[in-house]
Formats: sequence, structure tokens, C-alpha cells
Amino acid sequence: MGDDDPDRIDEDNVQCDCLFFRKYYLPCRHIFLADRTYEILTEDHWNDFVVMFANRGFDVAAPVCNSHGHEPSREGDRGDIGAPTRRALTLKKTLERLRSRYYELEEDSDPDQRENLMNLWLGSLQRASADFLTEEGTTCIINAERERRETGGEE
Repeated sequence: MGDDDPDRIDEDNVQCDCLFFRKYYLPCRHIFLADRTYEILTEDHWNDFVVMFANRGFDVAAPVCNSHGHEPSREGDRGDIGAPTRRALTLKKTLERLRSRYYELEEDSDPDQRENLMNLWLGSLQRASADFLTEEGTTCIINAERERRETGGEE
């Protein structure tokens, strides 16, 4: 199947197996070609892409103006987003960077070393995150930090 073959698209889910789509979950040139050829994109598909894009921290909705012709203020316009929102955005950015790097390594690393490299990286991520993936582990971390502060270990 050629790289620009519109038949490479999964028309039921409007997905592609190319690096761009796997990396960004946004329509790629293959999807646009398939749409131009077979008219596969519906309003529901576009809404799904908007949701996927919005879930990565981007605002894709057209600005809505009030009766005075001004765009209404939104949380964050004045840099006043709260800590939970900042943390959620930081998490999204970090996950997106990890996902992007994962696909770059899958695509660009030496095939003879790829399996070992990916296993080392994924194992390292799992070990680094293990304590935070359970409530017991998180409680243990909080208690250890509290004890460190109480014994004067704070720097």
C-alpha cells in the first residue's frame, strides 16, 4: 500500500497508522486524502478531533463574543489559573512529550537496539512512577516527606 493511498485509513474510526496521527491524534494528510476521495469525515469525526485536541490542553473552539462585541474573559486569560489547572496542564505536556519521544524512538532508533532501549526506558518510567500509582504508595511518600521535615531534613 503506497504512502499516499487513501485506502490505508480505518474509515470506521477515522484513524491512520502514520507517525503524525499516532503522535498527535489529529487528521493527517492520509485522512485528508481519504476524505477528499471518499468523503469520510463527518461532523461527529471533527467533534472527536476537537475533544482529542482539547484534552491535550489546547483551546480549539471559535471565540464567542458577547453583545458588546468583546470576547468574554476566560479562566487563565490573566495568568490566574489555579494550581490544579497548572498541574493538569503540566501533566498533559509531560505525557505528550513522553508519547512524542516514544514514537520518535520507535521510528528512528537502530532496529537491533530498539527492543532493549524501549524496555530500559519503559522499565525506568514504571519504577519512577510505581509509588504514585497506588494509594498506599502515595501515603507512604507523604508520610516519609512529613517525617523528613519534622526531623529537620528540610533544606
